[in-house]
Amino acid sequence: MLEKFVFKGSEANCLNISFKDILLQAESYIEDYHWCLLWFEATTSDREFNIIEFENTVKQSQNGILISYRSLVDLSVKIDQTLELFLIGDKDESIIRNYNKNTNSINAGSISIELIDSSYWEISTGDKRLIDSFRR
Repeated sequence: MLEKFVFKGSEANCLNISFKDILLQAESYIEDYHWCLLWFEATTSDREFNIIEFENTVKQSQNGILISYRSLVDLSVKIDQTLELFLIGDKDESIIRNYNKNTNSINAGSISIELIDSSYWEISTGDKRLIDSFRR
């Protein structure tokens, strides 16, 4: 059974939980997952990183882009503000490769991390330990 955990900012209209915070909070549970970035929009002040090109690569992909946990952390460090994000992960890479955007559903062993309109994070998974790691 999937559980959903929602992070909202501690202040009204201000999300103070970054993409990096989300990744590091559950690192011991999710670092060995395979990841697929399905939607991404963010800002950066890193002149070395062409964020528009990266966003377009994600948007134009049929089934998202496969990305490692370490690369996600590296990406999160370059980001000033994440505006929208949809990311799925699973220990079984074939599940990630076969994810269907149209059904928008994940397996109980998978995780989805979604930032909606830079307002709140939704994390869905069937892994109770993972949900508990976010509740701390």
